[in-house]
Amino acid sequence: MIQNYFFLNRLVLEANEILRDAVIQEIFSQEKGTMVIYCEKSNENIFIEISAIPGNSYFTIKNKYTRAKKNTINFFDEAVKQKIISFEIANDDRIIKIKLEQSE
Repeated sequence: MIQNYFFLNRLVLEANEILRDAVIQEIFSQEKGTMVIYCEKSNENIFIEISAIPGNSYFTIKNKYTRAKKNTINFFDEAVKQKIISFEIANDDRIIKIKLEQSE
């Protein structure tokens, strides 16, 4: 869990370089409190795993992720096929914003 704003800010700045111009392919969850955003960029797979479990919140970026065949649910279908414009953090707060072509 990242409590420090400055550490999270640095992490978001570096993640922005990786995620900018990636296209969202799927957004899904297969366990409580966790969401995965599957993106493609230059024929590479990028998986953003976000956990909002109190006391164990995190986000991580992976190149490989195995989705379960059962007990998964899709989210935010309107964001699928949109390009990520930027991955940002709010000023003086620990809120992360993903700007897409047609939504945030």
